[in-house]
Amino acid sequence: MGIICFVCRTHFVSIIMLIRHLRLSHGLCSGKSLRLKCAQVSCCHVFGTFSGFRKHLTSKHAKDIEHEVEPGIIVESDVAINASSQHFEVAASSSQVVAASSSEVVPVSNASIQDMCASAIAHLQSQAKDAALKCLASQDAASKDKVELFEKLENPFTSLNTESKRNVFFEKKWKTVQPVEKVLGVRFENRRNRSTGTYDQVVVTDKFAYVPILQTLQPILENPNLRDMLTSSHTPKDNVYFDLKDGLYMKRHPLFSTDSCALQIQLFYDDFETS
Repeated sequence: MGIICFVCRTHFVSIIMLIRHLRLSHGLCSGKSLRLKCAQVSCCHVFGTFSGFRKHLTSKHAKDIEHEVEPGIIVESDVAINASSQHFEVAASSSQVVAASSSEVVPVSNASIQDMCASAIAHLQSQAKDAALKCLASQDAASKDKVELFEKLENPFTSLNTESKRNVFFEKKWKTVQPVEKVLGVRFENRRNRSTGTYDQVVVTDKFAYVPILQTLQPILENPNLRDMLTSSHTPKDNVYFDLKDGLYMKRHPLFSTDSCALQIQLFYDDFETS
């Protein structure tokens, strides 16, 4: 009978093949919205995780499983390792299961998983390069040179895999402006000494932080679309209040009444209450 997919009703000989099919063919991923239904005869259980779904099939529908991968073999990804030759293979389709040819069990660790993923990426990269070369004419040397760039590819997230790297990239890409801390002044404050129960005078430095306005405006005005919006001319009409420029305050202001490109910056602050 086999294990049945609740989405397309396809039969599979093992649980691993079914789960791989659900992930690759139907795009089901782990998360709060995941709902895995058991499609076996006379069963209507629903599960929110792949592990729970797998345990249910193993314990309740073992008789329907025609073939299952041996325990100890890594099967969650589409990559399996040959323990004797350290050769990595990639499954050609979602219905294939690659099993180790040796009975030796490879210990699962972060390092080994990372090595497997790296080998899989390299293998896929090589396959993509070979497929691209086969599509090109033998005399098309220029395009073949471009395909050789496959060898220079690397994980695109390597340069952004830490917070410090991301901050550097964001600051360079979008010129993010960091807050600046300033000192308001120094004062004395009475504070209770817990050990003696008395009050001592201590020096307190009052500080505040703000984001510089001019540095914030610079990247905004360097964007041509935003700059055109901010510097676009507006012709006021009598008895029509279209925006702030149509009000008497703007018309009588010594700067805004004469310079149509002057920026109108609205400052806002929020009260700070210690209680």
